Amino acid sequence: MKFWLVLLSLQFVGCAVTKDFPVTDQSNKLWQQRKNIMAAVESWDIRARAVFFDREEVYNLDIHWFQNKNDFEITLQAPFGQGTVKLESIEDRVIQKQVRLTMPDQKIYHRVSAEQLLRDILGWSIPVNGLKFWIRGIPHQQSSFEPEINFSGQLKTLNQDGWWINYLEYEQSNLASLPNYKIPSQIYLKNSEYALKLVIDQWTGKSLQNDTNELFPAF
Repeated sequence: MKFWLVLLSLQFVGCAVTKDFPVTDQSNKLWQQRKNIMAAVESWDIRARAVFFDREEVYNLDIHWFQNKNDFEITLQAPFGQGTVKLESIEDRVIQKQVRLTMPDQKIYHRVSAEQLLRDILGWSIPVNGLKFWIRGIPHQQSSFEPEINFSGQLKTLNQDGWWINYLEYEQSNLASLPNYKIPSQIYLKNSEYALKLVIDQWTGKSLQNDTNELFPAF
C-alpha cells in the first residue's frame, strides 16, 4: 500500500508543475517540429540522479550515461547493495551486437537486450532502449504510443511499451543551434513492477553546450 501511495502522490506533483493552456493547432505543429529536432540529437553525456521504486522499497541511483548514436555506456550506482555496475554496448562478429554488464567484482555477463541482462543478473530492470528516446521527450517508432502534449508542443505524458511517462519539468538546454529550446529535466516513469523518478543534472553533447552547474536540489 505504501508503494502505491507514493506513486499517487508523485502523479499529483507532476500535474501541479505548470499551469495548462489549451492545446492548439500551433501546439501540434510545434510537437511535430520537436520530434524531428530531438530525434537528431543522437550523442550525449548525461549525469543524473534517480529514485527507484520497487514495491515497498525506495532506492537512490546515480546514473552516468554516455551515448554515441547506437553505442552507449551507462554506469549505475545500483540499488539493493549491488554497488556500481557498468552496462555497455559492444560489437560481436557472431551476433553483430551485444550488451555487456560488468559487476563490481569484475564478473562480466552478456545478453542481446539491456533490459533482459539487468533482469537476469540483477533481478530488476530499467527501460534502457525506451529511455534513449524518452529522455529526449519523444517516443520511438518501433511500437505504438499514446502521447499527450501541452500548449508549447512538449510531451506531458506518454504511454509506450507498458510504461507510463510523466514529464514533470523542462529546462533550457542551451542547444547551440536553438537558443531558448527546452528539454526534459525531470521525468517520472512507472509500469506494473517499477517506478523511476529521473532528474538530469547535466546534459552535454555535440549539439549541447557544457554546463556543469548543479541545476536541481536534492530529493
